[in-house]
Amino acid sequence: MSNIVTQIETDVLVVGSEGTGARAAIEADNYGARTILASKGIFGGSGVTLMAPYSCCVAFGHEDPRDNPREHEKDTIMGGQFLGNQRLIRVYTENAPQRMLDLESYGARFNKKEDGKFEQVLMPGHRFPRAIHYKFATGKQFRKGLMNEVGRRPNIKVYEDFFVLDLLVESGKISGALALDLRTGELVLVKTGAVILATGGAMEMFYPRSDASCDLTGDSHAMALRAGAQLRDLEFMQFFPTGMVHPPALNGVIWIGQLRYKCGGLLYNRYGERFMKKYDPVNMELSTRDLVSRAMATEIIEGRGTPHGGVWLDVSYLGDNIVEAYAAEVFPNFSFRGYNLLEAGVDIRKDAIEVAPMAHFYMGGITINEFCETGIEGLYAAGEVTAGINGANRIEGNALSEIQVFGAIAGQVAAQYAGQQAKSEPNREQVEEKCAALLAPLERNEGVSYFGLRRQAQEIMWTQVGLVRDGEKLEKAAAALTSLREQSSRICVRNKTRECNREWMEALETQNMLLLAEAMARSALYRKETRGAHYRRDYPEKNNDQWLVNVVATLEGEKLNINQAPVEFTYLKPEEV
Repeated sequence: MSNIVTQIETDVLVVGSEGTGARAAIEADNYGARTILASKGIFGGSGVTLMAPYSCCVAFGHEDPRDNPREHEKDTIMGGQFLGNQRLIRVYTENAPQRMLDLESYGARFNKKEDGKFEQVLMPGHRFPRAIHYKFATGKQFRKGLMNEVGRRPNIKVYEDFFVLDLLVESGKISGALALDLRTGELVLVKTGAVILATGGAMEMFYPRSDASCDLTGDSHAMALRAGAQLRDLEFMQFFPTGMVHPPALNGVIWIGQLRYKCGGLLYNRYGERFMKKYDPVNMELSTRDLVSRAMATEIIEGRGTPHGGVWLDVSYLGDNIVEAYAAEVFPNFSFRGYNLLEAGVDIRKDAIEVAPMAHFYMGGITINEFCETGIEGLYAAGEVTAGINGANRIEGNALSEIQVFGAIAGQVAAQYAGQQAKSEPNREQVEEKCAALLAPLERNEGVSYFGLRRQAQEIMWTQVGLVRDGEKLEKAAAALTSLREQSSRICVRNKTRECNREWMEALETQNMLLLAEAMARSALYRKETRGAHYRRDYPEKNNDQWLVNVVATLEGEKLNINQAPVEFTYLKPEEV
């Protein structure tokens, strides 16, 4: 194959190396599969698992013996406003306790009480205290435990700076994948019996209004669509209300937003108005995440925002010692990420700070069943890249436990499948055709800049497909994104060197991102109601009679199709609560 320099073979290829992917690789190894763990970046330093600071919800019942997996299941179904797959939710809540014990056995630590039981905290959306944590660094403990365990397993081969670009499907069955070795610039053919997609969300679509790392560009969503899988609930992106927008080095830092919860921080627009009185005069700044985020976005989009595109968050009315006590707990010496606020001229004891909503978690994704199967033989998916657990809105603390449950299931099922099936040989013509498309931006001497397309798409997503939506905006957004996606077929990169060519990598990411962005815009246009994280100003009410359905996206050639599928109320019906 003329464009392929390297071919490698494995039983299971895991795409995405962090919380979900690492757990999947461990379980695949438990079932005897040779496993490649592929990271677009550096293992342990990519994705968002590492960035998770606090809550991981599991129904141990250590704080309140009335809690159990069935109660957790009920909260999750209700929090997702009945759009979640209830079979998946039951699998999640029943298995979460054991998966946390697994993680602890790998070396992760959690806060414990004197009797050795977990310290569990009550989080919004839950009726019982069930969040376990380790100080304010829970994600770091996930990384520690998973990296320890992967490192002890020689049959798991970790490939870093290894960008999996596309899937190879022969007669409805996975035969392999194509990847780019970012260090050498070589295209690599991975022959494999099974693929697990575990690359997380796609918050980069909303940059700079994102609190996630920049590598979450929807690669697996786009690969799955091109391979023939269904995506669903793409209209539901969760925004965290209060992420910093200034100073620039701290853009996207969300946990300073705890000043709103912990210290009674007040929100003002550019005219000094406490605008929350217009949106929720009873709860004001302590309203729910979705409502506060919508209110902030409305103020910003309608021209009442601060100089750097946010609103003001202020705790200066408190005594200095109160603010200092909070800072000492969460960001000692007023420092974030090694960046000192005081040195930057921002003193929260007397100055308001600029904050804005940040894309935080994607509820939509690849459709799976209880075995993480996608409908394409040999292709599995797990974690935030999938839909089904969180429905229209994720309640706090469910993300970290979910990735351990379904990472383990995907690893087991993929390993068992790969061990029972003869590998399909990749189709030579398909490989050459896909390689030519991947190399085209590098080989073109003239064309379109990926950077301009990417920035245009991100602006469209924030202003027209973000928190405040209406039919007219969404129509324009969908049309504009279709045009950008068409233009992306003519992307040309200036740097022709193949080794360590970030421009080439980001051009390929942009093509993935544009496909998913259009699918999200069209899904939001299709759903004519307000539910959970999806807010339509022209349809401001929830409509169970017509829209208690999942919105499904598929790709036929280059055309995106949007349809609907009924929700199955396997265990709990809306009228029963």
